[in-house]
Amino acid sequence: MSADHNDADIMFAQMMIPHHQQAVEMSEILLAKDDIPAEVIEFAQGVIDAQGPEIDRMNYMLET
Repeated sequence: MSADHNDADIMFAQMMIPHHQQAVEMSEILLAKDDIPAEVIEFAQGVIDAQGPEIDRMNYMLET
């Protein structure tokens, strides 16, 4: 992270990445099942769509 970020910012990103990864993984497991209500499918797909890019962004922020 750039000099504009402090230790708390770095720790936040480091802790949120696995949190988001677990949410994406759980959503993928759910989507692989049969007979899931459409509302739940939509929610799980939304988690993947939103948190996947957030993981990428946090990783990028930690690298710069």
